[in-house]
Amino acid sequence: MNSQINLIGNWDYQSFLVKPTSDEWETLPPKPVTANKWAKGKLTIAESESSRVLGELVFAPDITLSVHGRILPATETLPAVLEATGEGSSEATEGAVYQITGWIIFDPIKEIARPTIRGSILAVTPDLGGEPIGTVGAFVLRPS
Repeated sequence: MNSQINLIGNWDYQSFLVKPTSDEWETLPPKPVTANKWAKGKLTIAESESSRVLGELVFAPDITLSVHGRILPATETLPAVLEATGEGSSEATEGAVYQITGWIIFDPIKEIARPTIRGSILAVTPDLGGEPIGTVGAFVLRPS
């Protein structure tokens, strides 16, 4: 259990939309299902003091989200959680809002290594890529 989590730095971001076909829905694990890449970018976290997190997620030079949130501490049975909101911070993303929730996972073998963060992202407003409000995808953040 990591009581002091510092996420400052650069992260590679990718999100995915899981879209199983009717046949895939009916099959048992471990059969693969259809998934599409939703977004790919770079997250820079500039502040990660106490439980507060501030940063910027850049998909392209003029397509950015301001990210702000908090880290919920780990418990005896659960890893720490990143709860954040991404809000449009450029002309192209004005009005966009996404809810980001991810579990902060440390490799038990590498005590000092930075974690990966895996979770879900929700389009609170119409998605920049055309998906409807309420679209939920999976995401992964890896240290750059």
